[in-house]
Amino acid sequence: MIAIRVPDYGCFWRKLFGEKWIWFQPQNHCFHYTDKALRALLNRAGFEVMQIQSQRPNDRLTDKAYNLVSKTFKEYWGERVALRKKLGRIYEDITGIELYALAVKN
Repeated sequence: MIAIRVPDYGCFWRKLFGEKWIWFQPQNHCFHYTDKALRALLNRAGFEVMQIQSQRPNDRLTDKAYNLVSKTFKEYWGERVALRKKLGRIYEDITGIELYALAVKN
């Protein structure tokens, strides 16, 4: 079984913002996937796709990490950077749609 989380390149926000979309990061992501492309890739690799859904990330550990980073920035660089990070986090939460896929090997 394989579980995959990747930015949803076919989401509304990517279409609206284009290359300015926060998760369009060619320097970090070699490939960007739509649900159709991810399904095709998994099928070609011999997996049977059980589920692919587009969703907002829902990860409490991610939230804890962002809070820790915000506290660190505040400590070293003051309130202004912490506020910028918090606003950036809100922007990421609104526009950061991901694909979540579950598949099993045939």
